[in-house]
Amino acid sequence: MVGMVLIVPPQNYFENINDYKSIIDAYQHLSLTFESNHLWFIEFLIVFMLLAVPFKSGLDSQVGKAFIIRLERLALFKHGLFSLVLVVLLLRCGLKLLMPAQDNSIDNLSVSLFFLLFFMAGMCFMSSPKIWQSVTNNRSINLKWFIFSTVLFYGYYFKPDISEYVPLAVRWQLWWLVCTLVSWSGLLVLVGYASAFFKQTPKWLHTANELIYPFYILHQTVIVALAFYIVQWDASIAVKSMSLLLGASLVCILLCYFVVKPIGIFRYLFGLKSKRVVYKSLSQQGAASDASV
Repeated sequence: MVGMVLIVPPQNYFENINDYKSIIDAYQHLSLTFESNHLWFIEFLIVFMLLAVPFKSGLDSQVGKAFIIRLERLALFKHGLFSLVLVVLLLRCGLKLLMPAQDNSIDNLSVSLFFLLFFMAGMCFMSSPKIWQSVTNNRSINLKWFIFSTVLFYGYYFKPDISEYVPLAVRWQLWWLVCTLVSWSGLLVLVGYASAFFKQTPKWLHTANELIYPFYILHQTVIVALAFYIVQWDASIAVKSMSLLLGASLVCILLCYFVVKPIGIFRYLFGLKSKRVVYKSLSQQGAASDASV
């Protein structure tokens, strides 16, 4: 709600700047329209977290445990976990036949169920050390699948015009196919190599994990605002692109670290825990670490 009221309106202002007298005028017209814009995924996560409760109960049941055992057996094969991409493909391509739109509304099941499947796959993987170990052990195999999928993806993206020979519906299905292959193989590769090489949590990652949420809320508005001015520079596309990337990253980091993180009201508005809760949590982690040593 805070994001839709305070953070999203400036995007519409800079994108349609001739429609408003000033940014204050834009807020007067836009703040109560509750347009989610880039915050659509937060709505998804709210629904996913509610669904995670019964799904976790299901995993803890006898049926759920039997399902995890089957996944563990599949994970024993080198290509086992990657083969689950067939399930993702059936869901993605099948639902796209019924709901071809790509709008990010929760009732567009061709989008929301695709993300939900990844969310629930993560819950299944984390519920079994054997599956997690398989992701680590087979990371090189999955890397080959990722490279293969990436070649297919860019090969299709830069293909010659085949519209005279292949119907539009088929071309879209091929597009969803290559996108899904890259998504699933990329997930397995990232998790596999991360779990293999990153055995300890550095101190900076605690801060980064805490601030990633306000960073996400802020980033697109900052990008649009900076891009409005950077695009007018008399410079090359490369210079503009790098300036926007570095400038937006720096502004978001500074806002998160020096405004959101230290000020209580902003912590609350941007969804962070209070300082007291964070301090208590870190103290308990430190005590547990000392006890283990």
